[in-house]
Amino acid sequence: YKRNPTNIGPDRNYIKAVEIASGDYAWILGSDDKINDFSLEDVLMQIEEGHVLYLSNRQNYSLDFMKDMGKESFFKKEMTEDKVISLSGADGWSQYFNLCTELGGVCSYLSSFFFKRDMFLSVKDYEDYIGSAYVHVYIIFKGLMTSDFPTIKILRRPIVRCRLGNDSFLVNGYQRIMLDFRGYVQLSSLFENPVVKSDFLRILMKTHPYIPISTVLKMNKGQLS
Repeated sequence: YKRNPTNIGPDRNYIKAVEIASGDYAWILGSDDKINDFSLEDVLMQIEEGHVLYLSNRQNYSLDFMKDMGKESFFKKEMTEDKVISLSGADGWSQYFNLCTELGGVCSYLSSFFFKRDMFLSVKDYEDYIGSAYVHVYIIFKGLMTSDFPTIKILRRPIVRCRLGNDSFLVNGYQRIMLDFRGYVQLSSLFENPVVKSDFLRILMKTHPYIPISTVLKMNKGQLS
């Protein structure tokens, strides 16, 4: 149990949680999520393969956890089996991003992925992303870019149960959307390859298809705050 003397905010809490852990892998869980009955055994089995990052879908529930709302898939439904992808080149990143149907596939939903702890802790230049709510995405992607064998595994079976209607970042719909846009447009600067960057930003448009692409382009150029 660890309690900070002052409120350090969500981004620094994510980092602190990984720092005070001791395992080879870390799995950060939101405080109001539940893991599925099989998930501990499944995760322990999966990490034997030694991939840097594992991503899964989630099972949605009502606010009181009484009603199962069905599986939410972050990846294309035609991907019927688990998939391993090497991110050692631009083609691998594009393949990964093109499988994503929403931002949950690129780590926006905190509880649905787990990763090598030493990879995460190796990234130190994250200060520009503190306050974005997505510092963990920067750290994970930057860590993958500097890993010797940057493989990820996408798991079809959900490992976590999500309670809908309890988003701590949601005050109104616009605020939630702008949080995503500001965070992920900033994250797109990680990718120098224009095709990879475009594939990455396209996930943002799939998640919020009613936002004009001109808005995204203006944000990318720093014309919108």
